[in-house]
Amino acid sequence: MWTEIEDLPADWTRLIEPELPALANVWADQRSELEPTPAFKTFMERLVREIAVETGVLERLYSIDAGITVLLIERGIDEALIPFGKSDKPASQVVQLIRDQEMAVNGLFDFVRNGRSLSTSYIKELHQVLTAHQPTTDAVTSDGRILEVELLRGDWRKSASRASDQSDLFYAPPEQVPSEMDRLIGLHATHLTMGVSPDIEAAWLHHRFTQIHPFQDGNGRVARCLASLVLIQARWFPLSIVDEKRDAYIAALRTADNGDLSPLITIFADAQKKAFVKSLSLLRQVADEGKESRAIVAAVANRIVAQRIQTNATRCEIASHLADALVGVTLHKFESVKQEIEVGLRVAAPQTRIFIDSSKPENTTWFGGDIIWAAKEYDYFANRRDFAAWVRLKIVVDNDTELLISFHVPGYQYRGLLACAPLIFRREHGEDGSTTIDHQTLSEAPFYFSYVDTIEEVKARFEKWLEEVVQNGLIYWQELP
Repeated sequence: MWTEIEDLPADWTRLIEPELPALANVWADQRSELEPTPAFKTFMERLVREIAVETGVLERLYSIDAGITVLLIERGIDEALIPFGKSDKPASQVVQLIRDQEMAVNGLFDFVRNGRSLSTSYIKELHQVLTAHQPTTDAVTSDGRILEVELLRGDWRKSASRASDQSDLFYAPPEQVPSEMDRLIGLHATHLTMGVSPDIEAAWLHHRFTQIHPFQDGNGRVARCLASLVLIQARWFPLSIVDEKRDAYIAALRTADNGDLSPLITIFADAQKKAFVKSLSLLRQVADEGKESRAIVAAVANRIVAQRIQTNATRCEIASHLADALVGVTLHKFESVKQEIEVGLRVAAPQTRIFIDSSKPENTTWFGGDIIWAAKEYDYFANRRDFAAWVRLKIVVDNDTELLISFHVPGYQYRGLLACAPLIFRREHGEDGSTTIDHQTLSEAPFYFSYVDTIEEVKARFEKWLEEVVQNGLIYWQELP
């Protein structure tokens, strides 16, 4: 009724998320400039608070108003910020649970700084911290009744357990838990020597731990901490899974139960991509905070600053050349789509007109509101001052349908990283002019590329991404009323 945990597949490299290495390299290249700054410290404190708050919501330890969640993340974990009626539990209890999660995540950084190795004793210690203010848990009797029982903090469970949403999925029997945990830690140590990519190892360790399910309760919290530990050891960012991603996260775990880790790896990789982009966006804030001190040491630092500017200019020039190449790829793809539509509708709708155009120096600012909207949907700031390009496919039947691919800087400062955001919208014409309506993005995430990419590699990734974008755009067009 249960199976032992499995090692990574021999061909684990096929699971590598193609965009992540490029972003990780950009972050590694610029980390030393950011990490010592107050802005980065504040960013990390907020990220840890986000993880702490969202963990309790994700695990249904409490429910809390979305606006209050934002306040707690921005201002700190304070009972006074939770008004009566904005949570299903007393504010004092919610704050205690959040602080337990916060302490556990901060403890991961101490673990890495002290050079400790993962062990069963540390995992038990982690469980104790995470459940410090959770005295009980639910247990299901043989006849299906739910009882509240004392939680064994920091100790393996003593009874059989199975997944609540899959009656045929049983976790390791209590007598097998110690040996399975020893095997988990042994395999993980081997993976570290093999150089397994952090996102893949984090997903593997998380899933295999949940398969064992060694504790009565809190296994999901411990699993995400173990994943975060892997990422922190790689000098990446701790794992943040927000409640809106809960269904996809649970579905990815179920898919992993059936032998496919790739959806879970994608979720972890996407969380890292977002953290990399947000952290690199801090560079403008860092620059502002450092104006006074830089003025004091300007005479000494001029040569260093000039060297950095030259280095960054080279990075940006390389990334800009890559963007020019991808604009060409997009134009070529749109031309083939245009021909397909014209042939297909030659008889049924001969009045259909299709136009393809791209940005020129005089019109790079077009579609500003549309592109800003798309960037907000993807949760980043679109900087079109330092770099901007776009390609448009326009289909005119009764009204206009426009598929737009925008290239721009994600964040406030251009450091050799670019994003490509796809969106589609309709333009209706009336007596008072045209109105843009019904915006939609066309991919799960933007396409990122940087100066560390090669032209061959980035083209191969982009063509695959663009094919999916175009198909989604044609489906949107097909379903128009």
